[in-house]
Amino acid sequence: MAFDKNITTDGIVDLIPIGSSAGAIESIYIANAANDSALVSVYFEDASAVKFHLINKVVMPTSTALLLTDNVTFSNTVFGLKIKVTASSSTPVVDVLIR
Repeated sequence: MAFDKNITTDGIVDLIPIGSSAGAIESIYIANAANDSALVSVYFEDASAVKFHLINKVVMPTSTALLLTDNVTFSNTVFGLKIKVTASSSTPVVDVLIR
């Protein structure tokens, strides 16, 4: 499974919707390419909107990256994978690569 997403708006983005047959995930790479810091949360969410955070409100300074490799595998028939990005002042530019 390979998936790349460029996020340029504040808010919640559905990276892998529930039931999308995403396959196994080994890593999630997140890079802040904006001119300002961003607040980032990545989480699994079930159909009842119950969240299980991998990271929650992590401040990512400009030009930094984060690689998540532990506990990133999940049942895509039960959960979806989402990211919430909030820019500190300018338009966010967050790149997400899922492998």
